[in-house]
Amino acid sequence: MRSPQRKDVPVELVLAYARDWKAGGADGLVHRLVQHGFPTKVALAKVNQLIGLRLLECGTTAFYSWPTDEGLALLHTLEGGAA
Repeated sequence: MRSPQRKDVPVELVLAYARDWKAGGADGLVHRLVQHGFPTKVALAKVNQLIGLRLLECGTTAFYSWPTDEGLALLHTLEGGAA
């Protein structure tokens, strides 16, 4: 069995965790992904990728990122909402 890679982390999961943290969750985004079973390096790589795609934004550290309006719109679509 191979180690998890960045592509194995679902975008929907990352955006949902980011939305939940922004709404008052206690754990940061990367910590939540690690709790879900992804290695820290892989979780952080996925978060940085989504920051680069402007689906997430952060302040001083990517560990505590939140969704942009574009990220929330994509999450809404991925969750089955109307586009």
